[in-house]
Amino acid sequence: MGKYKNFAINLLVFFITTVATKLMSFILIPLYTYYLAASEYGITDMSATVITLVFPIATLSLADGVVRFVIDDTDNEKRYITASFYVVLLGCVVVALLLPLLDLSFFGGLGNYKALFYGAFVTTVIQSYFANVARALNKMKIIPWCATMSAVSTCLSAVLLIGHYRMAVIGYFYSIIFGQIVGMLMYAFWGQYHKYIRLISRKDFAYLKRMLAYSLPLVPDAILWWMNTSINRFFITGMLGIAASGLFAAAQKIPNILSLFNNIFQQAWSLSAFQEFKKRDISGFFSVMFKLYYALVVSGSAVMIILAPWLASILLQKGFYSGWIYIPIMILAFYFNAFNIFYGSVFTTTMKTKYVMVTTFAGAVAVTLFTWLLIPVLGLLGAGIALVLSNVIVVVMRAVVSRRFLKFSVNWLATGASMALLIAETVVMTMRVEGYMLWSGVFVGGVVILQGLLVWPLLRKVLVRRFHRERMSRA
Repeated sequence: MGKYKNFAINLLVFFITTVATKLMSFILIPLYTYYLAASEYGITDMSATVITLVFPIATLSLADGVVRFVIDDTDNEKRYITASFYVVLLGCVVVALLLPLLDLSFFGGLGNYKALFYGAFVTTVIQSYFANVARALNKMKIIPWCATMSAVSTCLSAVLLIGHYRMAVIGYFYSIIFGQIVGMLMYAFWGQYHKYIRLISRKDFAYLKRMLAYSLPLVPDAILWWMNTSINRFFITGMLGIAASGLFAAAQKIPNILSLFNNIFQQAWSLSAFQEFKKRDISGFFSVMFKLYYALVVSGSAVMIILAPWLASILLQKGFYSGWIYIPIMILAFYFNAFNIFYGSVFTTTMKTKYVMVTTFAGAVAVTLFTWLLIPVLGLLGAGIALVLSNVIVVVMRAVVSRRFLKFSVNWLATGASMALLIAETVVMTMRVEGYMLWSGVFVGGVVILQGLLVWPLLRKVLVRRFHRERMSRA
């Protein structure tokens, strides 16, 4: 049971970290939607979207590589950390040279805030890299503290600058930069990174080469994954305007509540999978974790869909509330995306990262095509449907290809039944058919009962083992 205990510890650390960072962002949604116009909110979302795209390109995804290799080769941890750190700095310099590109029209006016955007980018990149170094070095205790202080600093400064001083978009950027700087400094000093980062030498390049063989396929994967989740912003901005993009982005914040908890699980899961990969019964470990993971994802998605109107009334202020009807389809897209991420962990754990790139490429092509075709016909709803369809394509491909490298059991009959119930709930809520809340409640009940019946034997087995150990220890 050691691997499950390690997973639980990792889960707790990432729970505290993610709640601290993401919860603050959700708390700020009413502030943003109250004080910012839809066009202004669209600019802030465009900034986050561009940072998400540029991050892996500029850093060559070495933030992921450093975790994987330091865990496997602790004797050379300083070489891996040093080499990757200098590449990250070089990437920031390259981005500075490309800032004039933000003046292009499809960036929706982001070019008016080049310096502030660059400050947000650099601080985001470095803090994220420092957090991954902490994971690699197993300095797990510092992560929640650094993340919490960074998030609190961002939140308080946003309330002051946007709410009190009415600085709008400028206040948004200042609050992001300030919060990230607080996190960076805490990681640097508390983690004592000066002991691991030194002047780069020729020998370090050999270790950099090893990391690049792993991380480079993750770069196009990150780009393609960004296309899957974010390219619709450019289509929406171009076809419907920056205000429509802001409305869509605000509505998507509620499904991101699910992404918050999914990120907690996935970060802990990927770290545990790396740690346990060379040990026996890795297939059994994957099978158990998939059953638990799927039950949480599909049940959480079903509950979140029925709560969508209520959550929107709290988080989406003024004219943004009308966007709640797009939330169910976005949650369905999240559901399939969660599938994709779990199957993607098979490829990263077995170091077959090129298959992550190939499958994501298919999804990127699909989302681009479907978004282009469906927005003119269905508007913002078409953008959501395009996300669902592209994620379905990636799920099918990854489920098939991953079995070449690691096989784990999946109850496809129960999975299919839960999937059908979730799709039905999405349709009745989106179309607002007569009695849609009642029908949605029926579908939610079906999903929760079915998943409860599947997971209970597993939980019962764990509880029986624990009771037996406690009984033996008292004897």
